[in-house]
Amino acid sequence: MDEELKFVVTTEPSRVEPPLRRLKHWAGLGRRKGGAAIEKRTADDWARPTYPEGRIRPVEFRPRSPKFRKFQFELRERDGECLIRLLARGMDFHGKLETAPRGWEELHRLGNHQFEERGRWHWRPNTLGFYWITNLSSDRRRKGLAAKLIENIAAWATEREFSYLFAPALPSSRRASKEMISLPFHEFAGLLREDGLPHDPWIRTLVRSGFEIMDWCPTSHRFVTDGFGFRNLTSYEFEPGEPQAAVQMDKRTGWLADSWEYVTCFPEHDLYTWNWGCALMKRPLSGR
Repeated sequence: MDEELKFVVTTEPSRVEPPLRRLKHWAGLGRRKGGAAIEKRTADDWARPTYPEGRIRPVEFRPRSPKFRKFQFELRERDGECLIRLLARGMDFHGKLETAPRGWEELHRLGNHQFEERGRWHWRPNTLGFYWITNLSSDRRRKGLAAKLIENIAAWATEREFSYLFAPALPSSRRASKEMISLPFHEFAGLLREDGLPHDPWIRTLVRSGFEIMDWCPTSHRFVTDGFGFRNLTSYEFEPGEPQAAVQMDKRTGWLADSWEYVTCFPEHDLYTWNWGCALMKRPLSGR
């Protein structure tokens, strides 16, 4: 590691807020009393391509998740400024696809279940599951910070006898343009550069760092909003009879401002949905 960079690890009890809260912020729904029909679901919840019998599943305002042990990894400059941060949690995983969580939310659901079932704070999981990394500003990109952080995490985890690193990696480049978001997910997943590495920068970084892609899950994150929330995210208006479209979220703020989503409209229910897919990736370690 560069001499001017310092690798810092902290662990503390934490919990993950319900995704509903973040989505309400994106759609400007927090200012409307009672919110609106907006939620996120995992692949298991949305296995069917259409709603059962045409009915809308009622919104479930989920309780807060139980606390768990959060691992926070950072690279800092010597003056203490944090350049990049990654969050992870423990889970038991045996390297097989059938035991892999199918995305970010299922990673937390599985981790919470194992935490409660296997001794809580005395449990020694065999895998670190990544669930969040800093969105780097433009002046910090292409400097190898993510790769350096991952190598330090791998060395730290190996010393503590972890067996795997696991990442449900969201390909952010898919939402960067209308052309990319319009591709069927299996076609986007197969995009490679001339050197044979993945097209997406984050997934490419993980592959270069020793991760392998186990599978792709096109419905790892499912978003649902009503017309009020949709109009707070974008100025796009669906034409009558237009069921799907690539939509730029030109009213969304933050790190996903102006990104693209491939949205399905259910006008008879005043409902709009879209998916985020992810790559299920693992890196074996020389731990226990």
